[in-house]
Amino acid sequence: MKKNANFLLFYVSIAFCTLISLQVNAIEEELDKKTLKDIESKVAVVIATALGSENSDKTGEPASAKATGFFVSGNGLLVTSYHTLSKLKKELGEYDEETLEFSVYQGSALSQIKWAAFQENFDPKLDLLSLNVQVGGGGVNYFKYDPQIESVVKLSTEVYTYGYPEGYTYLNDKGVIKSFEGPAGNEHLWVTSMEFKNGQSGSPVFLSDGRLLGLVKGAENSFQKNNFFVPVTSIDNLLGGRLERVVGSENNSPEEEIGRIKVVAKVEAVEPRERTMKRSFYERNSHCSGSRDIVWHVEASDGWKIDPRSIKTTITSQSSQSHFRGITNVNSDGFYLTGATRNNGDCIRVFGKVAAKDGRGWLGVDVSYKEMQDEIISKDVEVYVKSVYSGETIKRELPESTSSLTTYFETKEGKIVTNEGEGKFDYYSVSLDKRNGSNLSVISIK
Repeated sequence: MKKNANFLLFYVSIAFCTLISLQVNAIEEELDKKTLKDIESKVAVVIATALGSENSDKTGEPASAKATGFFVSGNGLLVTSYHTLSKLKKELGEYDEETLEFSVYQGSALSQIKWAAFQENFDPKLDLLSLNVQVGGGGVNYFKYDPQIESVVKLSTEVYTYGYPEGYTYLNDKGVIKSFEGPAGNEHLWVTSMEFKNGQSGSPVFLSDGRLLGLVKGAENSFQKNNFFVPVTSIDNLLGGRLERVVGSENNSPEEEIGRIKVVAKVEAVEPRERTMKRSFYERNSHCSGSRDIVWHVEASDGWKIDPRSIKTTITSQSSQSHFRGITNVNSDGFYLTGATRNNGDCIRVFGKVAAKDGRGWLGVDVSYKEMQDEIISKDVEVYVKSVYSGETIKRELPESTSSLTTYFETKEGKIVTNEGEGKFDYYSVSLDKRNGSNLSVISIK
């Protein structure tokens, strides 16, 4: 931790105390008190703090960002919004990752229960961030996952949220589902009529009986009065299928677990290559008098680009009145070396013809530079590894440049089978859905 850390904590403490002192009435809805109390114990305030990095114009300056989060395991696994970190970057330009810290405050009595937390996993595209909160041996109350919930909800289903927006001691609100697709047909965002407020990102969205439905993302300027949340299946995907199933739901019973599956995508990746080039130039003025300009052109090799920042020159030889002017017209395709050679004497002539030359000028220059090239390679990327259950459907977006898919399945008896591509296999079926510009894999367990 850098020397400014103590000041950073003091800064956040004062800002946070100001936050929790605001007494603004929350919106009360018709959740019964027992359900509301249960929800409250699962929700928390997340404060991210950091100092400006050495590459920022706010080097060493502190900043903090606030969001809501909620627990999804008894030992402190918590999910919240990834754009909490984007807020830090926006304020600082770039933050020093070594100084990044998370503090988690549970319940509406925000200052009474505080834990440190550490980043576990994230997905900027889905705007999800998971943290390991150091809750100690007592554990916490947490949301569980009902795999059947998405088959229960429909348009106009009433949904609720509970969180800690700016200016509110807490806020629970009610609305309805308006769409199961976000902008441009995005199936990873659902639309609700609830109006989410600043600092409410990361709050849970749930049904009246407390079943978790998703996580608040927020609003977008181009879709006014439409607020978005991430469905719970995407949260489970981020966590590798670790959300605990509710009692009595499909896939909850250990007897229904049939094995583990690993999905590997073959993707095309760009691998940068780099090499150092060296060239030497020399020119002697063969004319009888005066100064002669020199222009040497250096071009990038075919299929390569020059890094302009890497160009270095060294004068290797130089007559007294000759000089090297420098580098001009620099870009990734090439550059020019310029200079001049000047003679120190005259030509000796006999009967009008040059018989000898005296005091010729000269200049020699060495130049080195780096050339870069992007090479396209194929590599295997592990998409996920998780336990699977009879009847389960797993949807996961693949890397954009995926060319093929391989699944490795291990039964509970230890038998391992491998299948490539799409099709119906002994234990599962595999299909790819490329609609709406996505690259979605769908694996259905038998």
